[in-house]
Amino acid sequence: MLSADISSVVSAVLAGVSVKLLDDSLDEEPNPARAAYSTLCICLACITEVRIGAMLFMSAYIIGMFIRSQDARPACLRMGESALVFVACSLAFGVVPLLAALSAVLAVQVADDLMDAGHDMAAKQPNLCSRYGLPACVFAVGCASVASWVFDPRIALLALVGAVAVWVTEHAGVFGGERGKRLVR
Repeated sequence: MLSADISSVVSAVLAGVSVKLLDDSLDEEPNPARAAYSTLCICLACITEVRIGAMLFMSAYIIGMFIRSQDARPACLRMGESALVFVACSLAFGVVPLLAALSAVLAVQVADDLMDAGHDMAAKQPNLCSRYGLPACVFAVGCASVASWVFDPRIALLALVGAVAVWVTEHAGVFGGERGKRLVR
């Protein structure tokens, strides 16, 4: 049982690192190395435990595509892309576990935007806090966290562990980029 739990944690952390690297490669200047490492991390996450790695990564994809629904897509589906991926993931993982992962990823995304609000506003980067306001974002983090825990406490905890691991390594400057440079001077 312990090895299965360790595999789940490793998979959640690797999925979180993959999402972080991919997000950085989309938000900052194009960096093929980040995209390559993101791909490597999600592959390793899925090798370690496919259900956790794929579910957390695809939840981040669904949330990200939904939040940026006005951006142009190669498939020209806009919000339909998130809906199609949601249906496919529901069939693969089950609706309740997917809702737990989506809720957890939403809580992490909004919490990250809360922590980065000042920096993102100064850099004129998109941020949910500037769009909806601080009270709404704090409320959303609380609701999404509770929903994730109600749907599946194990998935909620794994997403939290993955997010904290990424946050700690990011703020220690492991990933480089703007945050790493800003915090490790």
